[in-house]
Amino acid sequence: MRRACALIFILLLFVPAISFAAVPARPAELTFVNDFAKILSPSQSDTLTQVLQGIEQATTAELVIVTMPNLGGETALTFSQRLFSEWGIGKREKNNGMLILVSIEEREFRFHTGYGLEGVLPDSYLGALMRQYITPAFGEGRFYDGLALALLSTDGIVPRLEREHNVTIDTTAVAIPGENTASWADMLGSGVFLVIILALLMTRGGRSMLWFLLGHGLGSMNRGGRGGRGGGFGGGFGGGGFGGGRSGGGGAGGRW
Repeated sequence: MRRACALIFILLLFVPAISFAAVPARPAELTFVNDFAKILSPSQSDTLTQVLQGIEQATTAELVIVTMPNLGGETALTFSQRLFSEWGIGKREKNNGMLILVSIEEREFRFHTGYGLEGVLPDSYLGALMRQYITPAFGEGRFYDGLALALLSTDGIVPRLEREHNVTIDTTAVAIPGENTASWADMLGSGVFLVIILALLMTRGGRSMLWFLLGHGLGSMNRGGRGGRGGGFGGGFGGGGFGGGRSGGGGAGGRW
């Protein structure tokens, strides 16, 4: 009996060594991108912050990205629920938060929704979004691309929230991965543009059209580009703290 008790006591000593990963301390400010795994460049983090802050400003919904090196053996589902609860993602009166969790060592991803977003972002939709965008991109190590596509593609989260709330979320300065984002500046440096100029110069009407196109293109260059937002949001902060939202465990996830 004493030997059995001693064995149990020894085993209990090792329990802390195999305990689950601690939930990171809740930031004092509402921080949209929390890259603890260091998988995003500063510019990628800033761009995603712009998108997520735009969502919060237009709809009050709080979508928060958290990347982790590992979960200490815990599942993405249970870790997400603990983190969501401890951070209080989403507005308290609306429960309109979403945690977007990425765990590198386990290769697990999860959308974890608050009660208030389960209707507009149902589990089946989020699962399809993950299979279409997250899994292929993450499998190739393109973490930013997968996240950006899930948010910004034509069937992504941003357009869906825009339709639900009848608002426009400003993402015009954010390039969507995989889309043709060639600008006039790109064309100026290519032989294609020179061929077009020569063709237009050969006719009187073409010369008029050339000046029109040049004026339109240069104006677009001044309006476009990532700098078009005027300073960005920097640092991932959204102003104020988390809203105290709750989740019932809705969402979707899996491995890549």
